[in-house]
Amino acid sequence: MVQTERLVHRIADLNCAEIAETASTVSIRDSKTLAGPILNLDPAAFTTFVNWTSTNAE
Repeated sequence: MVQTERLVHRIADLNCAEIAETASTVSIRDSKTLAGPILNLDPAAFTTFVNWTSTNAE
């Protein structure tokens, strides 16, 4: 089994995202929809996404 680190981000209105990280992939899904779609990104793309959302958040 691949070792992963799991993080759950909760926002005040109960929108949640689960983020699991391995050395080569960052996976993101809605924590309320366990069988739903999963977005898989390479770590560099995830970092770019996080940086973009940090600078463009309202």
